[in-house]
Order: sequence, then C-alpha cells, then structure tokens
Amino acid sequence: VTNSLSGCQSTDDVSITEYDSPENVTINSNDFSLCPGETADLIANASGLSLGDGYTYTWYLNSIGVGNEVNTGTNDSLYSTGDAGDYIVVVSNNASSGVCSSSSGPISVTMNDNPIINFTSLSSGICTGEIVTIEANAIGANLEYIWTPGGEVNASIDVQAGGTYGLTVTNSVTGCNSIDQIDVVENTPPEISLTDITFCQDDSTKISAGISGMDYVWSPSGNTTESFYIDISGEHRVVVTDPITGCISKDTVEATQSSDPKPIVELTDDSLFLCPTEGDLVELIVNVISNVNGVLTWSDGTLDEFSIIADDSVQYKATYLDDFGCLGSDSVKIYGECIPPDPELPNIVSDESPWTPIGKITPEQVLEGTSNFIVYDRWGLMMFKSSDKLPEWKGNNTKDLPCSAGVYFWTWEFTDNTEEVRRYNGFVQLITQQ
Repeated sequence: VTNSLSGCQSTDDVSITEYDSPENVTINSNDFSLCPGETADLIANASGLSLGDGYTYTWYLNSIGVGNEVNTGTNDSLYSTGDAGDYIVVVSNNASSGVCSSSSGPISVTMNDNPIINFTSLSSGICTGEIVTIEANAIGANLEYIWTPGGEVNASIDVQAGGTYGLTVTNSVTGCNSIDQIDVVENTPPEISLTDITFCQDDSTKISAGISGMDYVWSPSGNTTESFYIDISGEHRVVVTDPITGCISKDTVEATQSSDPKPIVELTDDSLFLCPTEGDLVELIVNVISNVNGVLTWSDGTLDEFSIIADDSVQYKATYLDDFGCLGSDSVKIYGECIPPDPELPNIVSDESPWTPIGKITPEQVLEGTSNFIVYDRWGLMMFKSSDKLPEWKGNNTKDLPCSAGVYFWTWEFTDNTEEVRRYNGFVQLITQQ
C-alpha cells in the first residue's frame, strides 16, 4: 500500500484457505411413518464432501435454534428417533471449524395410533352346545382382522367351545397393529334326565327335576320349584337355569295315571296255628283282584303262585305289583300252638329292675291286641296301664311320674298263642332310691 504524496509504502500478505462446503443436504429413511414403539432411522446425505475432512451432523426437531437440538457433535450421519415432528440436519465441515456448513430441508416423521380392541363381554362364558358371537369393536381406520385359531378375517366370530381366542387388528395404510386375546370359559348346562312315570288311581306322584340349587320353570303348571306333586295324567316340561352361569337345560316328562283301581290282595285272617316241631303244614291261598298285569311275590320268595305251603310259625306276606307300579299286599301270622307261654312274674320293682314277664314267654306267644296290664295302689286306684304284649313297669304312674315306695297290686290278662285266656295277678314291692 503506497502513499501517493510521500511515496511511503507498506506490504503485508493474507492467506485464504478454501474448504469444501456440503451441498444438497437431504434426509432419507426407510420409513417416516411410525407406529407406537417403533423408531425411524434418519440418514443425512450430502454432496461436495471432501474425503480428507471430517464432518459433524447436528439434528434439530421442528426448527434450527438453541434448545431444538436433539443430537449434536456426532460424526455419524445416522440418527434414530421414536418421536414425531419435522427434522432438519446441519452438516458442518470440521476443518473449517463449522464455517462451511449446509442444512437440509425439513422432513416429517409421523406417529400413528395402534387400533384399540374392545371385546364384547362374556362374563359368564359359553354353555356347552351353545354358539356365541365375539365382537372385536376395534377403534381405528382401514382395519384388517385375523383371528387365531381359525384365521377368520371379520370383525366378529362365532364360537361354540371354550378356549383362548387371539386377534390381530392392523391399519392397512399405516401397518400399525394391536394384538389381544379373550379367554372363553365353557360351562356345563345343568344335568337333568327325566323319565316318564306311571302312578296309581286315587294317588299323587312327585315330579322332580332331580337337581338342586337351580332356577326352574315348569309348564303348563307354572311351578318354579325343583319338585311338586300331581294327581292327574299329563306332560310336564321344565326349563332349568344355572343361576351362576346362565346355562339352560330342558326336558319333558310324561306322567300317566292308571285308569284301573289299585290291586287288592286278600289272605286268610290271622287265626292259623301249627306246630313246626311236629311237621304241621298250612296252605296259604291268596286272592288277587286287579285289571292290570303284574307280579305276585310271597315273602318267602315264591313268584306268581296263588298258594304256598307254610311250615313255620312266622308272618307271611303276599304282594302284587302291577305294571303301573301300583301295589297291593296282605299278610297273615301263623302261631305256634304247641309252645304255650310259661311266664315268671317278679314281686320286687326298682329303677334298675322293672316289672316285666320273664322265663318261657315271647311276644309271639301273646296274641296281638289282647294284653291288658294294670297296677293299683293299696287304695285300689289305678296307677299304671299298658297294652304291650310284654308289659314293663318301672314304678311310674300314667303321667310318667315316679310312684312312692310301697306295695302295689297288679293284674295281667292276655290270650296266648293257643287261644287260651291267661289271667295273672299279685303284689309287688316298689323300692325307690332315697
């Protein structure tokens, strides 16, 4: 530089270095549209880069400025993000201390929603043999469905068995999907099995569902109980509902009342005697009056015989059961006349030793309805009375209160198994504890 008047001059040099400046900066990615949980790999590309210089990539979200940096000071051109927004990258030449730099235009990363799946409620599960529909009720657009197992592609499916049913719902535009499953419990309906029944003329019969703790509706009667009685023929239908699962079973029973009277069975009166030890035999003949077929059974096991030979002093019974289940029966007692009673009668009574016949006497040797035992006090007042075959007196009166200690008079009369009237009497000393 020269002063034109004085001719004085000075000389100096300046050095100018030229650096490569990035050009045409762009951002690329395989996917700018994200689903929840996904990330986008953003890659910065630029031209005009020198192979010998290093470069810094600074990423900004929404705009270039302090506070918007989301990644600074890296020499890696790749940036992964899971946040939506507009991204800008600044590429700086490190040799120029960042002076030579260039920025990209903004690119948008979008975050899409996954579909929301809301299954219809199956709080009580499914009943065996029932078909129910499961609705996905998904929220979202452009939805595609696929169920497992089965592979159905509709928003709803029909199921007829318990198990786990999975569903994938995908937005066909964004590719975002949701996966969920629903467990279906299979419940067993109430187990009922009604069989048709028959019953006798002038009788009633019980109709029952045969299972407790359920809800019942019978028709045509309208009954809501587990069982009830009927006295006429008819068909009865029942709907049984499990109050917990809601499962239902249905069945029908046909009740048929006999149009004929019950069977009448007639045997000889109780006035037969024999002595088994002497080989005595008695023929027992039965008369059956019935308009319905059936089976005649004797107490000794004989079937469909209208007479049997009795050889023992026991009670014989004949029973006729007709095809409607109606029953008629009669019995006869054969007495052993060769074994008359020979009782021994006490004369002292206490709480621990009551008055009762002992010795050679059994209840079978006293004819039914003939025993009469009476105890009197010393003034002739009746204190106790019994019609038991073998009476027993423990020292109590007719009101079951204890009598006073002392002497009492008693009488006992009965007809024995040989049809002989027996009469006994005597005095007895009642001893009571002090």
